[in-house]
Amino acid sequence: MQDVNLSDLQKQQIREFLDEADKYAKVRNHIAHSMWGKGTRPDSFKPMSVAIRHGKLKYLGVLSDEDDYTEADFVTIADKLAIICNSYVAFLRSSGLTASIERKIEEIISRNSASRESG
Repeated sequence: MQDVNLSDLQKQQIREFLDEADKYAKVRNHIAHSMWGKGTRPDSFKPMSVAIRHGKLKYLGVLSDEDDYTEADFVTIADKLAIICNSYVAFLRSSGLTASIERKIEEIISRNSASRESG
């Protein structure tokens, strides 16, 4: 947010979008990094993993009170994330920030192309 002149309201709105998306970071990390086992509820799955922190083992997915997910839960999460994403894109477009992002991307591509040509 430092390279673009944003109003305080725009900064607040961006933070709100990111905070909303961050609510799903835990399940995203489980999807990407965990093994999955049978959940407590019917037709559910739960992430399972083992971590070593400070020399101690920490097991996830072995207790009955840990989070589990059904297919419907995943669909609901995906729908909520799609709404957040679409709302964020609409915000970027309506605020004129899309053009600024596109300029930054072009600058980066140009710099990278120039460094490859000189190297």
